[in-house]
Amino acid sequence: MVLRDCGETAELIATYTQARYDRAGIEQLTRHIAAVLAQLPQAAGTVGELDMVSAAEREQLLAAGRGPALATGLRPVHEIVAALATEEPGRPALTYAGMTLSYGELNQRADTFAATLVAAGVGRGTVAAILMEPCADMIVAALAVLKTGAGYVPLNPHYPVARLSSMIADARPQVVIGDAAWADQLEVTVLAVGDAPGGPPAPPAEPADLDGTAYVIYTSGTSGEPKGVVVPHAALAASTAARHQVYGFYETFLLLSPLSFDSSVAGVWGTLTGGGRLVIASTEQIRDPDRALDVIASEKATTTLAVPSLYAGLLTSAQRRDADRLRPLRLVILAGEVLPDALLSRHFEVSPAVGVVNEYGPTEATVWSTFRRFERPEVVDIGRPVAAHPQITGGSGRHGTELLVQHVRAGACDRVRLRPGADRAPLGSSIRGAGPTLHRELGALLHLA
Repeated sequence: MVLRDCGETAELIATYTQARYDRAGIEQLTRHIAAVLAQLPQAAGTVGELDMVSAAEREQLLAAGRGPALATGLRPVHEIVAALATEEPGRPALTYAGMTLSYGELNQRADTFAATLVAAGVGRGTVAAILMEPCADMIVAALAVLKTGAGYVPLNPHYPVARLSSMIADARPQVVIGDAAWADQLEVTVLAVGDAPGGPPAPPAEPADLDGTAYVIYTSGTSGEPKGVVVPHAALAASTAARHQVYGFYETFLLLSPLSFDSSVAGVWGTLTGGGRLVIASTEQIRDPDRALDVIASEKATTTLAVPSLYAGLLTSAQRRDADRLRPLRLVILAGEVLPDALLSRHFEVSPAVGVVNEYGPTEATVWSTFRRFERPEVVDIGRPVAAHPQITGGSGRHGTELLVQHVRAGACDRVRLRPGADRAPLGSSIRGAGPTLHRELGALLHLA
């Protein structure tokens, strides 16, 4: 690229290999460079602060990043579950180890345990940690915490004690919900769902605050210390409403994610707010593809969500044993890892009539930002934005991360700044320092670069 001096003006000339680049892309590049050069004489800051995108291009980019509008208003997920329990108390809600709770039973247990939590000081402005293996009481606990007005912090009981202690010190939960043995190991107050006293339940009288914390998920820490991502009720409600808009309502959803993994949010609340039945796989079933396959067959699971590596194991087991055991599935959602083209092809070899959805999105964007549905083998991409709900929100450094968002949608953020501590940073900074790069042509699909 050459900048030629023409006296009062200058000429920017780009030479490129047509086999590698298209004309439209080069023209866009030269426009951006020209825009930056034109601002240099009056620039007071750094080159990085200069705007290379025109107003028209900016609007075009923002429009391309917006999903459709949400068709429904926002309502906290636990209030929807309570309403379903009132309308259809006998409807199956939750299955674990062959035992099923109805919506009425689930809601009653959560109301009763919520009274215990309130007595322990859990309520608005606090969080309660959930440190449990996958089970029915895990869901009762999460629902109960939300009913108190607090947020829940799911922690993985298989993490080293030092790591759990660090997360607890950062999140400062009012109580930890789990096995009593954790009290001595972590030096915290521990409650079990079975500790709930008898007598009438005492749910909170006030409606939930949409700006209040629904849950705090800790990232894996692959790029440093695990960071707590605070998700408000409004974001959870929007993400869940968008899920219903994309998928409809799950009939029977097999949960293969631990509660500490943010995709559990998609399965738990996506199912229970739609009147579906949530089937919880045990830790042993999650780890053993043969046993997970048996659960799909025995519980007639119609939908599941898994990371691609776990699903690859399920396919291997099905091909080795009996592919018909996958027959109940109508939809497989894959997320959390890059979906290889080869795995998508394998899926359609085993289950040609079952659709696959590739979801993409960081924890900070409330589980998902984009999705792409496949009905046949294709080159994998991450699709288009999910349904949008504009919202302005922020967060404190209390949970290890500050989240400054100009527009938070149901999994789509225009501008996000994440950093440890409480010092605010200007909007427009990047969304984490590492991770995949995205590129897209306007109006086309997103691809990982």
